[in-house]
Amino acid sequence: MRGPVQTSISGLQMAILYDAEGASRAVLSSGGHATAVSDDDVRNVQELLAREHGILVEPAGATALAGVVADVRSGKVGRDDHVAVVLTGAGYKDVEALRRIAGAHEVPVIPADAVAGVLARLAERQTDE
Repeated sequence: MRGPVQTSISGLQMAILYDAEGASRAVLSSGGHATAVSDDDVRNVQELLAREHGILVEPAGATALAGVVADVRSGKVGRDDHVAVVLTGAGYKDVEALRRIAGAHEVPVIPADAVAGVLARLAERQTDE
């Protein structure tokens, strides 16, 4: 955790890492480790969460899970290991991420007073299927 960190993930952009040495010591002394992931890794996990699981987190909120995915692929996390990941941040606040995830589909803007009606129509669709 030394030197500059460059990222386009909005929630992670900081001029300096706060107490990087202390955080590193705490992680290592507790038996943990740090895993570097790319911005693309984070965006891919954010999209997977949204498309496959209906969980829309901001990109920074997907970073920890991107690390777990990398650790599974590298063998640091095994099939019988237990992992807890906190997914944070409301993804709807990141319009760029919404457009990226939606692809060619239009991202609708729903006024607050119309949300109840939209949810009711979605619930009706679910019962029809």
